[in-house]
Formats: sequence, C-alpha cells, structure tokens
Amino acid sequence: MIDGDCPLARLCAEAERLIVRREAAEEEMRRLHPAREATALRAAERAFEEATRSLDNIVGRASDHRPASRTGALFAVALAAAEAELLAQPDLERHDDHLARLRRRLFALRHYLEEEPRTPAPRTPEPVARFYMPRTQDPFDALASPSL
Repeated sequence: MIDGDCPLARLCAEAERLIVRREAAEEEMRRLHPAREATALRAAERAFEEATRSLDNIVGRASDHRPASRTGALFAVALAAAEAELLAQPDLERHDDHLARLRRRLFALRHYLEEEPRTPAPRTPEPVARFYMPRTQDPFDALASPSL
C-alpha cells in the first residue's frame, strides 16, 4: 500500500511538520529576551502551544486507525512508546485514556504485521496470541461494531 493511502502515514507526515514548527518556536523562545522582545516572545509561545495542541490531537486521532503501510506502522510504534512513557509517570492523570490508546496501538500493529502481504505471511503463534493478546480484547472490534 502507498503511504498516502494509510491514515497513520498521513498523520505521521502532519506530525512531522508540526514537530518542526514546534521545535522552531521553542528555539525562538530560548533566543528571545523577555524584556526587549516581549511581542515576538508571545508569538513564539502561541506557535509552540498551537503546535503542541495539534500534536496532542493527532495522538488521539491516530489511536483509532490501524496502520496500512510501513510508515504508519512505524508511527504507531513511536506513539506506543510515548504512551508507555506516559504510563510510567506516577502522577499522571487519566491513566485509563493512555492505557486504552496503548492497547489500540499494539493490537493495530499486530494486525498490520499479520495482514501485510508477505511470503509466507507472518502470524503470531496461536497459543502465544491467545495468552498475551486474545482477540476478544481487541479494541478495534468495538470500534467496528455498529452502535445500538
């Protein structure tokens, strides 16, 4: 599949642009002197905060998609690692939200790796899959179910 057809690859490209913008704003904030360049500093702070909010939005949106390309799968891996880091913070509020997103990302990665066309197709051995990641716990099944 072409990366442009993968929703996670598109979100990855969007995140890349936002991260570059956020890092530039952060550098600008470090460079500016608060007393002499207050207006420019406020503009850099707004750009930083806007990019951060947009990145947070991408993180949430990305957890609702399965990867359909290698780029999308790699982006899901990066996001899963970030969720794990957040879960490791003892004072973090909303652990349940982060845990749910992490579970979705991991099941999405498993699905991509198992479904990607290869010869032979890789599969998680059934006893291992059943023990560690039972399909009954796949959060995408709930997302795919029609609401009542």
